[in-house]
Amino acid sequence: KCGYGNSQHVQDNPEEYYSSMTSSSTRRLIFKTYRDMNKPYGGSGLSYGGKPCAFDLREWFLCNVKSCPGDMSTQKTGNTCYFQTYLFALLCKTGGPLRLKSGVLNVPDVARLERSSVAVARFLLEFWRGPDGALRPLTNANVVLDFHRYESAVYYGTMVEYLESRGGPAPRYPEQLDFVLDYLRRTRILHRYSRFSLQGAVAAAPNTKSLQKIKESENATAYLAGGHYYKYRASSLGFGFTAYIFMKLRSFSRFQALRKNQLLAYYDRLKPILEDIASCDAVKAGPARDYYFLAQFEAGQRELVDAHHYGYAADLASLLRKAGHANRDLDARVRSVNQALTDAVYFSTSRQSDYEEFIDVRDLPRYKQIHDDFLSNFMSFEFFLKYIGLGMTDEDPKVKDISALTRHAFYATKLMSRQTHRMEYEFEKEVLNNAARATLRKYTQTLDPGAQLGRGYRVSLRIGQGFAYSKYNTLMHFLNVCENYWRNPDLSGLQLLGKDVRALLALTSQKLFVDDAHGANYYHYGPIDVAHATLDLAVGSEVGHVIPGATAKERGPVELVVTDRIYEYGYLRNLLSGVFGRANGLEIRTDDLVVNLGLLSLMLDFGLFAEHAKLLRLPQLPAVAIANARQLQVEVSNAIQERDKAHAQDGLTRLKVEELLFETGYKFLVNKHANHRARVYETVRALQADPDYRDYVFLVKIYVSLCQINKSAEVD
Repeated sequence: KCGYGNSQHVQDNPEEYYSSMTSSSTRRLIFKTYRDMNKPYGGSGLSYGGKPCAFDLREWFLCNVKSCPGDMSTQKTGNTCYFQTYLFALLCKTGGPLRLKSGVLNVPDVARLERSSVAVARFLLEFWRGPDGALRPLTNANVVLDFHRYESAVYYGTMVEYLESRGGPAPRYPEQLDFVLDYLRRTRILHRYSRFSLQGAVAAAPNTKSLQKIKESENATAYLAGGHYYKYRASSLGFGFTAYIFMKLRSFSRFQALRKNQLLAYYDRLKPILEDIASCDAVKAGPARDYYFLAQFEAGQRELVDAHHYGYAADLASLLRKAGHANRDLDARVRSVNQALTDAVYFSTSRQSDYEEFIDVRDLPRYKQIHDDFLSNFMSFEFFLKYIGLGMTDEDPKVKDISALTRHAFYATKLMSRQTHRMEYEFEKEVLNNAARATLRKYTQTLDPGAQLGRGYRVSLRIGQGFAYSKYNTLMHFLNVCENYWRNPDLSGLQLLGKDVRALLALTSQKLFVDDAHGANYYHYGPIDVAHATLDLAVGSEVGHVIPGATAKERGPVELVVTDRIYEYGYLRNLLSGVFGRANGLEIRTDDLVVNLGLLSLMLDFGLFAEHAKLLRLPQLPAVAIANARQLQVEVSNAIQERDKAHAQDGLTRLKVEELLFETGYKFLVNKHANHRARVYETVRALQADPDYRDYVFLVKIYVSLCQINKSAEVD
């Protein structure tokens, strides 16, 4: 549950979890135990040394040196260290136990050592038939091809010489090849296999490709609303929106990721409605739509795009209805989605006398206010202002008993705010009161400003504020250079993107919107500065609530700082298709890994991989040549794992880079007024310190995109 038994977790997070001032005494004890277990024996203040000692042997017994019997033999070739270890074990086992006397190792049973060493030498020279007539298994077919070189083998002469020194003849080694060839001629089929079938019980093992169900609220926010949400699903729709999870959301991007995660779990039943949600006229021309852009790594999965559009549709329908400008078409679509989710959530009666009881699904229309709020506003800000999800900290869907102690349900916020100061004698009510007392204040803070239509803001261009408008950091510059130098083998990522790793992050984290009928191919956007104090949509910055900056009821001036472009998906796809099409089927000449991985990332996200994968020069990833996305996911996963093993001491893992890509996908990189003490900037500094991590960023980005495209949680 907490990773205490995983030493890798201790290595990756020594300061954050185990040795900081805020760590619990249990975690500090675990870290101290782990540190003591990995200390050298005897403590760090002691020094170690050795003195040579000799055996008391007077003859050669294969384990020692012939010219100097008191010395241990050494390996004769570079790959026989295991055999030399075996010889030392043979000496200790058959001649021992060894005793040190006056600086000399005494071998008490010399006769037994002699018999054993002779048997070993004879065994190695009898590869065909032993003295008992039993045939050795022919496990190595190379004996036929390599036999002619036996005289040049170092150990062959040693074994023959040793047997002759012991007075016994050596086996007729060359004649054994004739026996082997004769046996192979007579026995043409060495093995036969009969039919087999799986019968009986088969041991079950966890499948890492399946989505993991989250049943505990601890760290659930990071799982369901963070950079790795594609691997996890909430145990139920109500548990995913419980106050324990919701109160830890500190930005709109986390809230939007949580909504997508919840919708993906029920996409099959909602597919006919969500596929057509973007065609609604109100969604196409709705206000504040520029704030709801799509991250590049999500564009490869249709389900994520549909869930993204519905998030905006739900918020817009709620705001229009609140302002008295309800749109019938949009309301009908939203209500049809929520109607399909009616049986997936539980509601309290919201009566003070029996608020611990749940409303039966068949009786929900009788509670008109609750029913209408759910159908009209579910998953929007207005709904969560009126209702709060409460229950126990954990939820086990296998428990058949349905009650306030086993399931999470929605309760009226006003009712629970009154109950936080009351004490109830009924256990279920007291549990809910305690849950509200622990979460309600932080829960309401995440929705504190509220939302409204018609929020205006000024637009400004601040010199040096943005990062993506320098000459090396635009997507168009990257594509233009690649197209014009397609046949130049000297093209490198260092020339294209410079040394700053943020240039790679800007290239891999394009912001998109989907509208084929849009008049422009892109629009300018950036972080929103609220009262010259907080930058919304800036990497590493969290405003403390989930309301979009474009519609939040903020006090003071609101200013949009233009730092980047947000491209229309179809426009960018056509542009990329033209670049690859003009290559005329010729493979790119440069073998620079950064350039090729950058182009591969764009191919995957914009659906051009199957058609143009052959243009890339990536021998490290054979699946690219055959355009196999599933096999490519396995190869990229293996490459990342090997890189993590080689740089384990750096503490930079794939999960940290995924979280960074999640931030840069939803937010903008800025040069000024950024919170450089944020956790994501620690990852940026670690990537900046080592140039070898430049291609690692692309590998992780490609892996995340493949997880979306293949709808696969993870591959080992």
